[in-house]
Amino acid sequence: MDNWIDISSDFTKELEQEWKNFGFTYKQTEDWIEKGGLTIEDAGLAFCLKEQGYIAEDVLDQELDLEWYREIFVGNNPSSEKTLDLEEKVSYSEPEEPKEPEPKNWRSIHLDFTPELILVFLMNKLKNELMLLELTLIHKSILLLFD
Repeated sequence: MDNWIDISSDFTKELEQEWKNFGFTYKQTEDWIEKGGLTIEDAGLAFCLKEQGYIAEDVLDQELDLEWYREIFVGNNPSSEKTLDLEEKVSYSEPEEPKEPEPKNWRSIHLDFTPELILVFLMNKLKNELMLLELTLIHKSILLLFD
């Protein structure tokens, strides 16, 4: 059994659980802290960096600005007291495109629409909207860098 205080004597059960909640094993946590230069309180940041395609070694090799990433991603950390409201910091906004009304009866589109297909369609639509939102936030963040 892994002893998380071997990573840091300040590791608490709550911090251990937070890293586990973000899907990290003991070894992965150790790598992000020792090889990536993160702190024991950076589970949410490690998760966000991992989701962006980084590995622990990238953080130091690419000289990532961890303070900037902490500021941007701190809202993704469920145990964090701080939040970053990008709406207050960014005055630029894309005009919203008019949305087509959702059909009330899915079978009116096609007879083969089953509840499973409807769920797949809605999940893909949500995934696309989240990807667009992520790209918009990245774009706005880049604009903030050059202000």
